Amino acid sequence: MKSYPPIRFSNLKMMAKSAHHYKFHAARPYEPQTTKRHLLIGTAVHKMVLGAGREVVQYDGKRDKRIAAFKDILAANPQGIILNPGEYEQARRIADQALAHPRVAELLARAPHREVELKWQVNGKDAAGTIDAYGDDILLEIKTGQDMSLDKFYWEAVRKYLYVSQLSWYRNGLESTDDPDRVYAPRREVYIIGIENSLEAPPPVVRPVTERALADGERTWRAWMEQLSVYIDSDYYPGYSEADAPIDAQEDFAGDDPAVESDEDDEEDGEPDLDT
Repeated sequence: MKSYPPIRFSNLKMMAKSAHHYKFHAARPYEPQTTKRHLLIGTAVHKMVLGAGREVVQYDGKRDKRIAAFKDILAANPQGIILNPGEYEQARRIADQALAHPRVAELLARAPHREVELKWQVNGKDAAGTIDAYGDDILLEIKTGQDMSLDKFYWEAVRKYLYVSQLSWYRNGLESTDDPDRVYAPRREVYIIGIENSLEAPPPVVRPVTERALADGERTWRAWMEQLSVYIDSDYYPGYSEADAPIDAQEDFAGDDPAVESDEDDEEDGEPDLDT
């Protein structure tokens, strides 16, 4: 069996497409920089709310890798979130509003551990993830996006970006690496704090994730892990189908797989999730 990188949820979810998609994304190098304005602002808000993670850097110029001044900023801050003054002001305003929200402040106070990298094993395979925030009785995830309306975010959380499965994956990692004294403690409550990084910047929305939803999410990633474990052991990563795939005019497409998106399309932070 060849070596393989630790399995992160942002790559594991590509199993909804095929093992080939998983291998491709798992092998890609991490590239934190983006020049998309809304993604940069979202990533900066994420950092400002948590008080941990990549540094936010102000740069009063054009973000163009052909420009010497911008190349110098990138070289000096390879992991930095580079904003112009207007973007920084917008990110700061959105983050300050979130931090002033009583419910958000209460949850953050219960989750003092921020941006924590975990490593554990699932099905005997190395797994990893970076958790936004957690405490003895809570697991928090900060998600930013351009539209946090309740129905749209529900679709993204459950179907498009599989946030609920991701949080179940993180909780499994926490429980696998917990102090033995916590073995019989109640399971951690799980929350998503949704922050809209639009010009309107409405107050954040707190979305508790129920145990039923987390159980559904866990079933999803455990099924993928069962398949992926076999492919890793055999060093064989097939695509969509090994056989001919006929098209039937009467075929019923009910119950399709989740509309999984790769992380470069994810608007929540503007960077690969690293499970990150």
